[in-house]
Amino acid sequence: MSFLVNQDLEEFSTSLKEFFDAEAPLEKVRALNPQAWTDWQAKLWAKIAELGVFAAAAREEHQGLGLGQCAVDVISRLSAAALLPIPLAETLLFGIQAISTFANHTTQSAYLENIINGNLRVTGSFTKSNLKLTDASVSGELEVVPALAWASKVIFLAQAENQAFKLCALDNTNLDTDYTSGLDLIRPYCTILLKSTPVTILSDDLSAKDLELYTQLVNTTLASELVGCGVKALELTTEYVKTREQFGKPIGSFQAVQHKISDMYLAVEACGTLTRFSSWCFDNDQVQFAKVSAAAKALTSENMPAVLEKSIQTHGGMGFTHEYPLHLYLRRAVVNSKLGNTYSDLYSLVASQSLATTSSPDS
Repeated sequence: MSFLVNQDLEEFSTSLKEFFDAEAPLEKVRALNPQAWTDWQAKLWAKIAELGVFAAAAREEHQGLGLGQCAVDVISRLSAAALLPIPLAETLLFGIQAISTFANHTTQSAYLENIINGNLRVTGSFTKSNLKLTDASVSGELEVVPALAWASKVIFLAQAENQAFKLCALDNTNLDTDYTSGLDLIRPYCTILLKSTPVTILSDDLSAKDLELYTQLVNTTLASELVGCGVKALELTTEYVKTREQFGKPIGSFQAVQHKISDMYLAVEACGTLTRFSSWCFDNDQVQFAKVSAAAKALTSENMPAVLEKSIQTHGGMGFTHEYPLHLYLRRAVVNSKLGNTYSDLYSLVASQSLATTSSPDS
């Protein structure tokens, strides 16, 4: 068994990072209105589609490259590291993965073709929905919806009258929204207020196992973004300690600083490896995916905000300034770590699943 990034994905990752660095400089990103969709963002989206980013994650039967959740992991990390002002991770999660996994076959081809071609931008909700589905309309509040202004379609779960959940889609047109003043200054969150709003039903009734799998996919994507924030913090800190001097020497030569960066590196590598394994399990071993996805979200939620804090400390006074970007990554890491269950609850879930597996007669 190997869950390492293969050569194709490694080359894809390198090219994509270079593209993001060149096409989406942080000063441009920070100057944008987070509640608007501009021509520059639209052009960036089109270029990303032309690069085959969405095709990379899509399955071969849907005219994709079949790199699966492992591609979603790589792309979500790079997207978070670049703080891209587009719904890239959201479209991969709520669009490609959710539709490929849960939607009925008659729905899949049309939606996925539009996503792969860059004609559809998707968002969803990072929390459990309390929406009620009656016939083909929904009522209730869809909470914790990221980047709504950047998306053309919202995909989510709603509970039908028979108590079963279905995957539904909603056009982002004239929606009643309530934006919250949150920590993340790049990607805003809102609540969508729905009252007998027409929707398109994308799936049949979903089973309890389907609902768990949906949550696990959300956890894994959030973990990938957390790793991306940690990787960027480590990169910025390593560059800084090589050039910042005290007592005539780069501060990176001081043992105390080296120890701090070593701790950051170990945390990022551990979280990155576990998150990559979680993505591999979704594609290859879904028996393990439930436990590993929870473990990945727990470990990244506990450690990546701490990595950002250490990065800011290492930068000294400059690290705390608004002009320097580290606080943007800390904000993203803190928000992602709070979405879903707490890491202590997730650790308890992993422990109970491990004990159940160990005590099983078939184990």
